[in-house]
Amino acid sequence: MDTDELRSMKELINSNNEEDIRSSFIYYHQHLKHALNVSDDDPQNLRSSASIDTLSNVLKPEDCGLIAVKTLGNGNCDDRHSTLLRYLVAAELYLNAEQYANHPVLREAQSDNRMFTDHIDTIFSLLLTDESCDEFDRVRCKNSTVKFEARLTCRNFRWSSLIHLLALVNIMDRPIFSVYPSVNEGFRSLFHRIIYPVRQYNYSESNNNQPTFGIMWTRDGDLDSRQDSVLNQTTSR
Repeated sequence: MDTDELRSMKELINSNNEEDIRSSFIYYHQHLKHALNVSDDDPQNLRSSASIDTLSNVLKPEDCGLIAVKTLGNGNCDDRHSTLLRYLVAAELYLNAEQYANHPVLREAQSDNRMFTDHIDTIFSLLLTDESCDEFDRVRCKNSTVKFEARLTCRNFRWSSLIHLLALVNIMDRPIFSVYPSVNEGFRSLFHRIIYPVRQYNYSESNNNQPTFGIMWTRDGDLDSRQDSVLNQTTSR
């Protein structure tokens, strides 16, 4: 898959062509399932191709037993499948906008007394990229903002946010450990959690439903010391 397909997906989203978006999602999702099966069959190859991320391992919280490895710091952190994942995440967000506008993590964070706010709109805005946060401030509609984020996702080499991780979990149909260092306690509980596919939330405590890898919010050689400076993503395995 190349950037032409991303442009095609953006055009489908702009024209609200839900039928074609859904059929394209189903077709390319089969490609992802095959890629995931290959990765599961040869995990040693994945480890050997990655280098250890020394800084992230220093920042890693104590409850994370995974090892942080380096990814590309250019917005396309998975160089093998980045365009495919971006394409599927864009389609997933568009097709299931209401689900992400009312995702279970929002209510969980709202009821967590460690959060700096219990205002659901403010918590929702933390899921978004900066452009989509501005859009939400303008329209005050969660569903349309998620679809706006879906359209932005079609830009290659664009940094992701937590809402993309929520979508990725559902696309891969497996839990992912979202790892956040022990800083920014006012919103850390939203970011530092095991994220389950929505359909698996009722079974989230099962020992057979634990994540095998994580995505860590960290730095790429940039220790920004400003208060409440939000971290970016790398990968832990």
